[in-house]
Amino acid sequence: MYALFQMNDMPRAQELLQNLIMGKKQDIRDAKEDRDESWSEEDRKEYIKGELKHLKEFENMMQNVASLVFPELDFTPSFQTDCYLFGCPRHPHPKI
Repeated sequence: MYALFQMNDMPRAQELLQNLIMGKKQDIRDAKEDRDESWSEEDRKEYIKGELKHLKEFENMMQNVASLVFPELDFTPSFQTDCYLFGCPRHPHPKI
């Protein structure tokens, strides 16, 4: 979204954002209507709560991008189990 905003391609950004919003709304409707036995009622409520949070983030996305507010990035690398070095000769990571 930020890249489209920077390129001043607002019609494409709005189209993409509307598709994301419609998809989230459909996911929420499906979760409310789905009575699959593999989901507990608590799991369903937690899923819907998360989807509503994402929907709110999408609805505020253009204002946040325009005002240069970036979403919080939660990334915790595990140095004991993974290698994050690009082009690492020990691990088959590509050079980027």
